[in-house]
Amino acid sequence: MKAALSLLITAAAFSSSMAFADSKDITLGSDAPAMQVKSWYKGSPVTSFDKNKTYVVEFWATWCGPCKQSIPHLTEMAKKNKDVTFVGVSIWEDDNGSNIKDFVKEMGDKMDYNVGYSGNKEGMSQSWMMAAGQNGIPTAFVIKSGKVQWIGHPMELEAPLESIQSGKYDINAEKAKFDKQAAEAKVQQAAFAKVGEAQKLYKSGKKAEAQTLLDEAAKANPQVAMQAKMIRLGWLGKDDVNAWRKSIGELAASKSNDDVQIVGAFAMSQLSKDGDKALGKEAIETALKATNESDFLTLYYGGMFYKETKDKTNSLRLLKKALDILPKTQYNNPQIKEMFEKEIKAQS
Repeated sequence: MKAALSLLITAAAFSSSMAFADSKDITLGSDAPAMQVKSWYKGSPVTSFDKNKTYVVEFWATWCGPCKQSIPHLTEMAKKNKDVTFVGVSIWEDDNGSNIKDFVKEMGDKMDYNVGYSGNKEGMSQSWMMAAGQNGIPTAFVIKSGKVQWIGHPMELEAPLESIQSGKYDINAEKAKFDKQAAEAKVQQAAFAKVGEAQKLYKSGKKAEAQTLLDEAAKANPQVAMQAKMIRLGWLGKDDVNAWRKSIGELAASKSNDDVQIVGAFAMSQLSKDGDKALGKEAIETALKATNESDFLTLYYGGMFYKETKDKTNSLRLLKKALDILPKTQYNNPQIKEMFEKEIKAQS
């Protein structure tokens, strides 16, 4: 069930245009890197780590859908763990003076801990995330005695934090697992760097070269293949909308679950600053129609897409449908059920 949970709530947004700089590799047991926060938007600034205290440092962005799901969970954990300092740090986006500030204000009590901004592709995105082989957000780091104790998805933080605080945590066992995952992630980072270069080529008008480089990235690492397909769909939508509609229709009607999910993920990707929300809406509507509104993940994508585009009626309708069929799916577990119930309650 843990794999199913990860598929649904793990970092859905990879920064395929990341800048890669030399950063000292960090793993579990490493000294915590320095805090590099440009602006603080809530709570008290955290500039260093007291070796007698425990900290949770979580990375997020305003455009990241899964981040918006995990933020209220972190707030609940902060309330339960008064002896732990929680810090949310925005990365992988520009701060235009109002976007992050307005987001934090809108979240209100749902984001009730210290919040700051470190920069787009510099600062802590390099010295923490890249150095630890972390490709997606939200990602949380637990720091105790000035050392990195745990790194993972915030929705999976509760058990390890309790173990760390109680003194029962086996960091050596966790380190072996983490190092294996981080090594695989480093390979993905290299592939995503190629994806970023392909996007730059496309924007500069070198479309054939961009397609070739994107193909190379997808072949080099299967984990990049889905991202590459979504990028190709975005390019196709700009170059030939009729061909795009045909491709979206074929994917949505496919018997392959992966193909169907690409349509939903593509729709979500269009919520970014450079995305085309009209194409995103058409994609999600195509997927919902092709699946007769009976596919769990498509319903989830649809519900979250409509939430972000301020269509609360359709968002609630689809999320309630997803919750109704959850017991019949591989994703059925208490954590996911609770996540849906909270989201429905928040919008009602």
